[in-house]
Amino acid sequence: MYRVPNALHEMLINWSRWCHLGAWPHPLPPTQCGSLEGNYTIPAWEALDSEEPVQQKPIRPNERDARKIQAAWEALEGFPRLALKAEYPAKVCGRTETAGKLRLSIQQYENHLRIAVLHVEGVLNAVRA
Repeated sequence: MYRVPNALHEMLINWSRWCHLGAWPHPLPPTQCGSLEGNYTIPAWEALDSEEPVQQKPIRPNERDARKIQAAWEALEGFPRLALKAEYPAKVCGRTETAGKLRLSIQQYENHLRIAVLHVEGVLNAVRA
């Protein structure tokens, strides 16, 4: 099974987070409460008694690095492009299922993923040099 190098994997996860920040359609946080008048606020004593855990803020992606990977992804064509997208920003299921949806064997899928990762790595190394 092909494993993406850790440093590059972290950058691709960052790219994935950045992709999900994009313009509509994506889930937007509620801007008002669900009451009919839209002005209800929880009284202070009820807020203190709630047992729901405090939600942590999502990790903010590094936009500069994400844009570099986006440019490398846009330069890809065919199955390597589809494989990289399916593995990171559009990941919904495992590699076997994803390969089946693309009508590829798992070996073909991983080869296309490897090609895409090597391309991204080459572009990033060229930018650093």
